[in-house]
Amino acid sequence: MQVNFDKSDRLIELLEDSYMALNGILYSSAFKMKSIEDSRKRNLYSELVSITQSDVPEEEKYLLRIKAYARAYNRENDLRFGEQALKKDFDEERVSRMLTKAYWQIQTSYDIIDRDIFLQKTIAKWFSNKPYKIDIVKRIIETQEPTVKDVEKEFWENCTDTSKINDWCNIYRERFKSHLKEIKEDFSLDTILFDSKSDYYNYFKSLRATGLITLTEGEVEVQLIQVANQINQVSSQIIELFRGFRAMTQKSKTSEQAGGEVPLFSNIYQYEHSKLKKIHKNSIQVLKCSEADFLFWFGGIGEQGAKIKWIKKNGKNPNKAALYQYCLKMNSDVSPSIINQVFDIEVKSNNNTANEFSFSDINKIFDNL
Repeated sequence: MQVNFDKSDRLIELLEDSYMALNGILYSSAFKMKSIEDSRKRNLYSELVSITQSDVPEEEKYLLRIKAYARAYNRENDLRFGEQALKKDFDEERVSRMLTKAYWQIQTSYDIIDRDIFLQKTIAKWFSNKPYKIDIVKRIIETQEPTVKDVEKEFWENCTDTSKINDWCNIYRERFKSHLKEIKEDFSLDTILFDSKSDYYNYFKSLRATGLITLTEGEVEVQLIQVANQINQVSSQIIELFRGFRAMTQKSKTSEQAGGEVPLFSNIYQYEHSKLKKIHKNSIQVLKCSEADFLFWFGGIGEQGAKIKWIKKNGKNPNKAALYQYCLKMNSDVSPSIINQVFDIEVKSNNNTANEFSFSDINKIFDNL
């Protein structure tokens, strides 16, 4: 049998490329200009702000900025160099191009049946004032970059024996585990436009103060948010895809037992086999179960076994808050209903006191994995 991971590997490349585009924006020298040690660059920042605040017409301001850059690098009469230096700090069309590509190359929301109609009517209408965006989207659509659906098709082409689904899920998990992102911080419009603690807020504030960005306020910021949301969406779709594959095998194994789908903490970017073994070994003071049962419940590996016994006490009673904290460490999205089907005690949502207490002994279990 010929095994092929071309679609998965290409989607991983696209995810990494989009993630780099998202984070790469902050590495502009304009962002650092205010704090840079070079006094000439500090003076340049001040001069650019003064130009932006002046009553000079916008077309003249651009020429003044070019001259300011040329002077800052002792190239006073070299306007071509000044323009190149300015665009090196921030070329708004280049950034817009980069973010457009980052978003559309991992776009999965549009089921495009007729590419010509989609490009000629929908995309042309959306980007009528930005023809370069139309060209970028056209190239991506014509290239037919892989989506999650392509990964699903590839999986079944590789996994021709349904009894091996779990094995193939483990193979794909190892392939994807370090490439799926969950971007939570900084990427909301309120944060980027108004939160002075946000790096992106300060970045765009600096760019607008110096006049290096002239696009309508929020235009590039919205593109950033779209890219972040799309990375999250693709990552979630991949995780759910393989959860679904695992559920197929567990349903057949448990049809004669308690019934229903076996709840698993594992997902495609969680702990691999070797780390699960180490976590089990580290957990001897808080729970009691065999390594095989632990690997099943937390990694979907092997046959279903007994529930896990939680032995950490709070006085005479099981410490449910510590159990909840432990489970959140295993999977931040875990719910009480899942915990209750894996462990031998019942927890409720109000037992989630992980934010109120510091469980040093629980945290130590996950240190240095």
